[in-house]
Amino acid sequence: MGNWEIKRKKRISEIIAVTYIISFVVFGLAYLSIYGLSAEIRSFIYFLPVLITAVLSLGLINFLRKNMILGSFLESKPVLIEQVITVVALLSVFVAIFVTGFTNNQSKLILLLPVIVASLIYGKLSGLLIAGASGISLMLIDITSGSLLEVDLIYTGLMFLVSWLVGGLSEVEKCTRTRLDQMTNIDELTGLYNHRYFHQMLQEEFKKAKERDMPLSLIFVDIDYFKLYNDAYGYQQGDEALKAIGKLLSEIARRPCFAARYGGEEFAIVLPGENSHQALVVAQRIKNEIENYPFYGSRKHLQRKLTVSMGVSSYPEHANSPKELIRCSDLALYRAKYAGKSRIKLFFSILDDEKHAGNERDRLSSLKTLVSFVNTKDKYTYIHSERVVTYAKRFAQHLGLDEEEISLVKYGAFIHDIGKVEIDPAVLNKEGPLTEEEWATLKQHPVWGNEIVGPSIDLLKSVMPVIVHHHENWDGTGYPFKIAGNSIPLPARILRLADSFDAMTSDRPYKKKKSISDACFEIRKCAGSQFDPILAEEFVQMIQKYYDEENNRLDLNDALSA
Repeated sequence: MGNWEIKRKKRISEIIAVTYIISFVVFGLAYLSIYGLSAEIRSFIYFLPVLITAVLSLGLINFLRKNMILGSFLESKPVLIEQVITVVALLSVFVAIFVTGFTNNQSKLILLLPVIVASLIYGKLSGLLIAGASGISLMLIDITSGSLLEVDLIYTGLMFLVSWLVGGLSEVEKCTRTRLDQMTNIDELTGLYNHRYFHQMLQEEFKKAKERDMPLSLIFVDIDYFKLYNDAYGYQQGDEALKAIGKLLSEIARRPCFAARYGGEEFAIVLPGENSHQALVVAQRIKNEIENYPFYGSRKHLQRKLTVSMGVSSYPEHANSPKELIRCSDLALYRAKYAGKSRIKLFFSILDDEKHAGNERDRLSSLKTLVSFVNTKDKYTYIHSERVVTYAKRFAQHLGLDEEEISLVKYGAFIHDIGKVEIDPAVLNKEGPLTEEEWATLKQHPVWGNEIVGPSIDLLKSVMPVIVHHHENWDGTGYPFKIAGNSIPLPARILRLADSFDAMTSDRPYKKKKSISDACFEIRKCAGSQFDPILAEEFVQMIQKYYDEENNRLDLNDALSA
């Protein structure tokens, strides 16, 4: 049983216990009224309204002092003001009855109505205040009119009993609903919104952003090497680190912004009204706060200091739907992780770099549909394709090809691996060597990619030869058709070089990446067998032109810079 359940059970027990006590008091008063009261008891009862009024007045003064001590009363306590207005409105019910007089004792039962309503809506305190005011009013009328006080004391006790029981149970029910809402919407470890509620809130904020024509940004945060931190210091310390990061994010993401735990060691921050540039400023602040926080072990082992990678995207700059906004931030985060971690990346698309017109825009739209399909199946293939686009496009420009040929190379590079969506990801990411059957399956992806593009998209039919031949070798040992030399289309030969270079310089589960120098050496070594020998030398010369050997870094454009 959780702490909140124990507290709930305890509060219900307290309410029932006090209800019993009030019931015995009311029963005692009813018994005395039947058998008569001595003069001493009657004088005490006459003094009782004064005592009750004094106690209630002191309680009310103390309550108002606590709630009005800070700031403007009207601005800081709107709920309390609402309660006071409601109390005044409800009191008017029995004031009207007082004007007509209480000659009929049964009519006094109407006073239970405002007590019950106040108790149900506003809780025990409001119900008790109205019960007290009603009881005092009844007894003052009795004292001034000389009527018997015993009956009205019973009515007053009954109103207190109802307000305590109904109001108490109502408050317990409200607390239970609040706690259940928290359990449903809040991540218990970090105190942030959970994954489910994040999607719900993002939908709502996106709708507001569209209606008000305002920007909306989304930041994804992922803790770098968190598994190593857990392995080094244990999962308890890992949980403490997640709690600390959750607290940092909640302090930075003030309303109307909010933070959520997206899953595991990944977090999301939604920034209504902020564009991508403002979001980058927030992201940098988050990064600095986390990396400067004294997590357990960070001072002892600086190599295990916690860092974060972050991806940023914005509506309407990058996305037009919540789903697309999530995808863009996720891709930007993936780029940040791939670029070496501890980085912030703003989403960009290779296909959005240039202006397009007419038929080109239609082709671009078709291409983006295919690219989204690739990304849902294999994020690595998508990012790999973007890098290959950069290499291939720049190489085509280096060779002096015309714009139509450059576009053909670029589009072919972007969807050259689309056939891999038909292959089991377990095969694509297998750490050991492939079996003969798996290798035979893998070699079919150019054909499958050609089939996916061919019948469905007329505007991309010119790209089909690039897709189907991008794994053919100069000496005829490639696949799937084993054609050789100049029989291989020029765009496919360009793509063969760009694709192989990126594969060699990228980490994969089954191999470590080569340095850029080693990759260039390998391309020259395979010139004449795997690659067109003339193109191979030109490609190496282009790479060396932009290669910063000291930092092992290529600066073809911003997309490749770390």
